[in-house]
Amino acid sequence: MVLSFAEAANGIDAVIWLHGATYRLPNQPPRQGPVQVVWSDGEHSLTWSPGVQLMWMASDAHLMCGRGGHKH
Repeated sequence: MVLSFAEAANGIDAVIWLHGATYRLPNQPPRQGPVQVVWSDGEHSLTWSPGVQLMWMASDAHLMCGRGGHKH
């Protein structure tokens, strides 16, 4: 997975390259609950949460890196 960020009209989008596909995910507004930053297009999501944890969710993949190890 390769991650970069791009300016968008409403903030910063996350641009992800994964297994030959590219995804551009808009930043989502904060929600009640644990502090986290979420980018999502409704089908795919990238979530950053405290503790330096980054998680990718899609129908065919769940990748997670950060404190506590890796799940690939």
